[in-house]
Amino acid sequence: MRRDDLDRQFGQVRQAIGDAMSFCHERGAPSETLRRCIEDLDREADELSQVLRGDASHGDIVAGIDRMESMGDRALGALRQEGPVHPDLLDAVRRTHDELSRLKHQLH
Repeated sequence: MRRDDLDRQFGQVRQAIGDAMSFCHERGAPSETLRRCIEDLDREADELSQVLRGDASHGDIVAGIDRMESMGDRALGALRQEGPVHPDLLDAVRRTHDELSRLKHQLH
């Protein structure tokens, strides 16, 4: 995968996480579990951004995306446990999960 494609797709992941974070800050997360999942994704995205700015190996990038995809799975699972949630939050968490899954498959 070319670096500019990786940067573009990771930017889409960051946007989806940012949307979920904004929703939680403005309207509150439906649960503490979901809020923690989203905050964990945001922190991991910050860390991976640092890795991407440096001289990262392909293995380091793949490992970071793998960790984030697992976190996205947890966030989606927490969302499913909530019952009905606001469509904007649902969309942001699903986009995060889907973008991470797509990126993971392209890197492997």
